[in-house]
Amino acid sequence: MQNLQIIAWRCKYVCCKVVRGQIYEVIAVNDRGWQTDYTLKGVVGKFNSVWFDKVNVYKAITNHQPSVGHSMVCTKVELVDGKIETTSWKTSTVMKSEEIEQDVFKVTTLNSIYMTMLIR
Repeated sequence: MQNLQIIAWRCKYVCCKVVRGQIYEVIAVNDRGWQTDYTLKGVVGKFNSVWFDKVNVYKAITNHQPSVGHSMVCTKVELVDGKIETTSWKTSTVMKSEEIEQDVFKVTTLNSIYMTMLIR
């Protein structure tokens, strides 16, 4: 299954298990015909897919450390038809930047998540 990241928005009935605005990773999808349920990493239970919105996850490189409160200027890297394509990009406002290993950051913006390598 492709790495699917979702954000909880319409979850008033399960507020004790999922947090509104929190991003979750889907580890299993159960299509029951009339309803699709998600199993979430680190959360016990199954949850109706309509309670969540998909989050876009991109890979990028940048030569400036991501900074909360500002846009990130980067190069988005995508695999299209088996070929690597790059696009110069300016993100929406960075909400969170976590260094997950040396010079590799998980950057959360208003609209997306970027797995970003800092090139110095």
